[in-house]
Amino acid sequence: MHEFSKEAVCRVPVNSLKNFKDFPFRILEDESMAELVSSVKEFGVITPLTVIPADDGSFEIISGHRRKRACQLAGISEVPVIIKHLSRDKAIILMVDSNLQRESLLPSEKARAYKMRNDAIKRSVGRPSVDEQGESEPGKTIDRMAENAGESATKIQRYIRFNNLVPELLDYVDTRKMGEMVAYHLSFLTPEEQNSVAVTIDSEQAFPSVSQAQRMKKSSKDKELNEDLILQIMSERKKPESFNVIIPIDKLKKYFPKAVSPKEIEEKLLALCERLYQQQQAKKRANER
Repeated sequence: MHEFSKEAVCRVPVNSLKNFKDFPFRILEDESMAELVSSVKEFGVITPLTVIPADDGSFEIISGHRRKRACQLAGISEVPVIIKHLSRDKAIILMVDSNLQRESLLPSEKARAYKMRNDAIKRSVGRPSVDEQGESEPGKTIDRMAENAGESATKIQRYIRFNNLVPELLDYVDTRKMGEMVAYHLSFLTPEEQNSVAVTIDSEQAFPSVSQAQRMKKSSKDKELNEDLILQIMSERKKPESFNVIIPIDKLKKYFPKAVSPKEIEEKLLALCERLYQQQQAKKRANER
């Protein structure tokens, strides 16, 4: 049992801390972690970790998983913590909200985190409405997450659907080999149908387009989808589709100040592209004279 009955700030042994149950985010030992290790060696842990007491006398981390790992790597034995006493669902909501602002989150991480938070809120305030196709309509729970995460309610719903993908297809989304809209439509297929799609992707060395994924979704709903139809759909010539260019934020960091938001980065990149385009047009006109 813990001696702390109220919220308290204190120091506890690092080995008394354990990760939040079903923690949906990666803890990478990358360059950023190396910088954090160097920082805690020199200055210690400046921001206390947020934890909740566990039944076995340890503490479960809500916020500060990376700081805990950095302390382990730095050989630090004690850390400052804020001990909170929360219900399980409130702890889940706070844990997700505290970690969603990380950079370079994988779609699978967002999918698990959004689902955990959505399920916790539904247990607290009731279920959102569902349309006749079994797709959740944007409700209060999704809207709240959208406000906290800075993403649209529709996009969060799509991420939550990714929890219905088989591991092979979800991995294609994480590695950006398959588009998110394709994955969203494939998430409505049965696991057996999805496995057949994964086998066809491997054998054909090609991914379905959005329109092809939509056709598979409809055929699955009509109980008509099978291996032969999946191959037939994927063998058809793809229609030209719009696409997104995705540049990892880590590759852009050195070109912009830390305070610049992703929206400002997008605007600056578009302005740069416009200048390059105008220069090319000017050079073209000069050559035509």
